[in-house]
Amino acid sequence: MATVFTIVSPWRPSDGAEGARDQQDAGLTPTDIDAVSAGRVIIAGGERAFFDHITVGDPGDDAALARDLALTWWHGIYRRPAVSGIP
Repeated sequence: MATVFTIVSPWRPSDGAEGARDQQDAGLTPTDIDAVSAGRVIIAGGERAFFDHITVGDPGDDAALARDLALTWWHGIYRRPAVSGIP
């Protein structure tokens, strides 16, 4: 019998948006970043990475996954440059 994994997430994109808005309010993140879209990337992208790691990854790589996710989110979402003229 196959193992079936069910992931039920209590998170919503708006939960991830709070961090982006906090960074925008502090003047550390460009204001042209859509906080809800960024939240969706943070929450949904992170869930997918964790799911993949749990199902097929090496448990010895837990720390590396955590570090890479944190750095990707921080630099990719919160510290990217403002982009004008792109809808």
